[in-house]
Amino acid sequence: MQRRLVVQVKYGDDYGRGLAHIEADGQDVAEAMVRQGQAWSYRWRRSLGPYAQQEAQARQAGRGVFAQPGSELPRDFRLRHGSCYAPDGNGGFKLK
Repeated sequence: MQRRLVVQVKYGDDYGRGLAHIEADGQDVAEAMVRQGQAWSYRWRRSLGPYAQQEAQARQAGRGVFAQPGSELPRDFRLRHGSCYAPDGNGGFKLK
């Protein structure tokens, strides 16, 4: 199956990565992932993010990562367990 993808890099982050908006056949991929419970709405400071409504609906329906009670934001998990990456000695990172 072929699909038309449109990728628009909106910003660059502190690590040089491009942050993009992606559409597949005219559908916002991030919105679909959050609606299906496969991702969280991106939070920044006090904002619940652009897909807060879709996340709330996925939580209410118990879809995806919200099927189990006590699902944890990735950033909260990293705060408790640390990063899964370690410096590789060459200026990059590798999985621990």
